[in-house]
Amino acid sequence: TPSHPQLLRLECSRWRTAPTVLPVSGAPCDSSSHPLTDLPEGSLEIYDVTVNRYKCSGCGRRVHAPVPEGYRGEFGPRLKTFVATLRAQGMSVEKIAELLMTVYRLEVSVASLLAMEEGVAESLDGTYLELREEMTDAARTPHAQGDETSMPVNGVTEWVWVGTSPSATVYRIQEGRGGDEAAAMWAGYQGTLTHDGLDSYNGVTEAVHQMDLVHVNRWLHKVEASHGIETRGLLSGRGPKFRRAGRPPKEFLSFAAGIRDRLAAGGAVGGRAPGGLGAGPIPTIREGGPVDGPVLEPTVAG
Repeated sequence: TPSHPQLLRLECSRWRTAPTVLPVSGAPCDSSSHPLTDLPEGSLEIYDVTVNRYKCSGCGRRVHAPVPEGYRGEFGPRLKTFVATLRAQGMSVEKIAELLMTVYRLEVSVASLLAMEEGVAESLDGTYLELREEMTDAARTPHAQGDETSMPVNGVTEWVWVGTSPSATVYRIQEGRGGDEAAAMWAGYQGTLTHDGLDSYNGVTEAVHQMDLVHVNRWLHKVEASHGIETRGLLSGRGPKFRRAGRPPKEFLSFAAGIRDRLAAGGAVGGRAPGGLGAGPIPTIREGGPVDGPVLEPTVAG
């Protein structure tokens, strides 16, 4: 504005450049090329689905083949898959409807989008069951990792239980975080299950349990601090450094040294589970002293 000259835009001259055109003749002497990736123009494929009906020569009834799930209703399988993928990425149905209108000039109601998502989910029931069977079959999945986290479902806090292996990941949404839910998630599993030591996993009675290295490290730090011992890294080779006078906790020190020795011998790098960790029983501490068995909830007597 005139009263605020410091806010005025600086005036600049406009200029144009144009390449100098030289006379040419004959074929080009050479050329250059580069790949270019772009999206196709937003368009729709609209087609009719024809279902042939036949009359039974025996009973006179009209019969026809079932329509595949992807071709039922008004929308095709590619559109349904696209919508389900966007929903899995966390996009709201309102935003998906806006995107379809903007790019494809396709008007779809929120109810139709939710129906597409549900239909795709139902079509994957068989695949999901196959993955669950693989995850809980020790022959195909000898080692698995379990975890759980909260998830809002219709305004109510529920829990996502997850199982992972080198070849698959399986989720199961359940109302609680207790032993019954853990048992339902890992029903029949007899392999080695690595987890964070949550009490609920005690409900998985057929599996061999092992605490994951992150929580092993946290537990060692917690107990070391409680005894006045300077905390060390999980793969630290140095001995304990006491920060206060008192009787050394010999049982715990022996236990911690055994864990660190096993990890070092197995070749743990960067906090990852070593390949040789499961070669034999891992020492644990219970109320009565060290025993051989899985690491569940290490506790130190007295």
